[in-house]
Amino acid sequence: MSSIEGTPENDRVQKRTECRARDQLCAFDKGKCRMIETRDAASGNKETIDEKIRRIRLLLLNRETGEERYCTLDEAETWDWANPELWRIVNGWQITSFNDLLNLLSMKAEKSIEEIKILQAPRFMMLSGG
Repeated sequence: MSSIEGTPENDRVQKRTECRARDQLCAFDKGKCRMIETRDAASGNKETIDEKIRRIRLLLLNRETGEERYCTLDEAETWDWANPELWRIVNGWQITSFNDLLNLLSMKAEKSIEEIKILQAPRFMMLSGG
Protein backbone atom coordinates (compact mmCIF):
# COMPACT_ATOMS: atom_id res chain seq x y z
CA MET A 1 0.00 0.00 0.00
CA SER A 2 1.39 3.43 -0.89
CA SER A 3 1.08 6.58 1.14
CA ILE A 4 -0.79 9.59 -0.29
CA GLU A 5 1.36 12.01 1.65
CA GLY A 6 3.51 13.18 -1.28
CA THR A 7 0.79 13.23 -3.96
CA PRO A 8 -0.12 16.48 -5.72
CA GLU A 9 -3.77 16.19 -4.60
CA ASN A 10 -2.77 15.87 -0.94
CA ASP A 11 -0.38 18.83 -1.29
CA ARG A 12 -3.20 20.99 -2.73
CA VAL A 13 -5.58 19.99 0.06
CA GLN A 14 -2.94 20.72 2.68
CA LYS A 15 -2.15 24.14 1.17
CA ARG A 16 -5.86 25.04 1.03
CA THR A 17 -6.27 23.98 4.66
CA GLU A 18 -3.21 26.00 5.74
CA CYS A 19 -4.44 29.07 3.83
CA ARG A 20 -7.93 28.77 5.29
CA ALA A 21 -6.54 28.39 8.81
CA ARG A 22 -4.16 31.32 8.30
CA ASP A 23 -6.98 33.57 7.04
CA GLN A 24 -9.46 32.69 9.78
CA LEU A 25 -7.36 32.24 12.89
CA CYS A 26 -4.85 34.32 14.73
CA ALA A 27 -1.52 32.49 14.94
CA PHE A 28 0.17 32.53 18.31
CA ASP A 29 3.92 32.87 18.69
CA LYS A 30 5.21 32.67 22.28
CA GLY A 31 2.01 34.13 23.72
CA LYS A 32 1.91 37.08 21.32
CA CYS A 33 -0.52 37.37 18.48
CA ARG A 34 1.30 37.49 15.15
CA MET A 35 -0.06 40.02 12.69
CA ILE A 36 -2.30 38.52 10.02
CA GLU A 37 -3.97 40.69 7.43
CA THR A 38 -7.70 40.71 7.01
CA ARG A 39 -9.51 42.72 4.40
CA ASP A 40 -12.76 44.50 4.96
CA ALA A 41 -14.62 43.63 1.76
CA ALA A 42 -16.86 46.69 1.82
CA SER A 43 -14.19 49.35 2.30
CA GLY A 44 -11.09 47.59 1.00
CA ASN A 45 -9.13 48.69 4.09
CA LYS A 46 -6.45 46.38 5.37
CA GLU A 47 -6.32 45.83 9.10
CA THR A 48 -4.54 43.19 11.12
CA ILE A 49 -6.13 40.97 13.75
CA ASP A 50 -3.46 42.25 16.15
CA GLU A 51 -4.64 45.85 15.65
CA LYS A 52 -8.26 44.85 16.18
CA ILE A 53 -7.35 42.94 19.36
CA ARG A 54 -5.41 45.90 20.75
CA ARG A 55 -8.46 48.15 20.20
CA ILE A 56 -10.72 45.97 22.37
CA ARG A 57 -11.16 47.44 25.83
CA LEU A 58 -10.80 45.01 28.74
CA LEU A 59 -13.06 45.87 31.69
CA LEU A 60 -11.89 43.97 34.76
CA LEU A 61 -14.60 43.41 37.40
CA ASN A 62 -13.10 42.26 40.70
CA ARG A 63 -15.88 40.55 42.67
CA GLU A 64 -13.81 40.47 45.86
CA THR A 65 -13.33 44.23 46.12
CA GLY A 66 -16.16 45.42 43.86
CA GLU A 67 -13.64 47.40 41.80
CA GLU A 68 -14.25 48.00 38.09
CA ARG A 69 -11.37 49.24 35.97
CA TYR A 70 -9.98 49.06 32.47
CA CYS A 71 -6.73 47.21 31.95
CA THR A 72 -4.37 46.77 29.04
CA LEU A 73 -3.46 43.62 27.20
CA ASP A 74 0.13 44.00 28.42
CA GLU A 75 -1.13 44.07 32.01
CA ALA A 76 -3.25 40.98 31.40
CA GLU A 77 -0.15 39.15 30.20
CA THR A 78 1.51 39.70 33.59
CA TRP A 79 -1.37 38.19 35.60
CA ASP A 80 -0.66 35.01 37.56
CA TRP A 81 -2.29 32.58 35.13
CA ALA A 82 -0.90 29.52 36.97
CA ASN A 83 -2.94 30.23 40.13
CA PRO A 84 -5.96 27.86 40.10
CA GLU A 85 -7.57 29.69 43.04
CA LEU A 86 -8.21 32.86 41.01
CA TRP A 87 -10.80 32.50 38.25
CA ARG A 88 -11.36 34.81 35.29
CA ILE A 89 -14.67 34.45 33.46
CA VAL A 90 -15.72 36.03 30.15
CA ASN A 91 -19.30 35.44 28.97
CA GLY A 92 -19.58 32.30 31.08
CA TRP A 93 -16.26 30.84 29.89
CA GLN A 94 -13.33 30.37 32.26
CA ILE A 95 -10.12 31.77 30.82
CA THR A 96 -7.14 29.84 32.19
CA SER A 97 -4.21 31.30 30.24
CA PHE A 98 -3.07 34.35 28.34
CA ASN A 99 -3.26 32.35 25.10
CA ASP A 100 -6.90 31.52 25.87
CA LEU A 101 -7.56 35.23 26.35
CA LEU A 102 -5.88 36.05 23.02
CA ASN A 103 -7.92 33.35 21.34
CA LEU A 104 -11.14 34.79 22.74
CA LEU A 105 -10.10 38.32 21.77
CA SER A 106 -9.36 37.26 18.20
CA MET A 107 -12.87 35.82 17.91
CA LYS A 108 -14.34 39.01 19.38
CA ALA A 109 -12.21 41.14 17.03
CA GLU A 110 -13.58 39.28 14.01
CA LYS A 111 -17.08 40.25 15.19
CA SER A 112 -15.96 43.89 15.73
CA ILE A 113 -16.73 43.80 19.46
CA GLU A 114 -15.17 46.81 21.17
CA GLU A 115 -15.27 45.82 24.86
CA ILE A 116 -15.31 42.67 26.96
CA LYS A 117 -15.93 42.26 30.67
CA ILE A 118 -13.61 39.98 32.59
CA LEU A 119 -15.07 38.80 35.88
CA GLN A 120 -12.29 37.99 38.35
CA ALA A 121 -12.79 36.38 41.75
CA PRO A 122 -11.41 33.69 44.01
CA ARG A 123 -12.61 30.21 43.14
CA PHE A 124 -14.66 29.81 46.34
CA MET A 125 -16.69 32.94 45.53
CA MET A 126 -17.52 31.71 42.04
CA LEU A 127 -18.56 28.27 43.25
CA SER A 128 -20.67 29.59 46.12
CA GLY A 129 -22.56 32.05 43.95
CA GLY A 130 -20.74 34.93 45.72
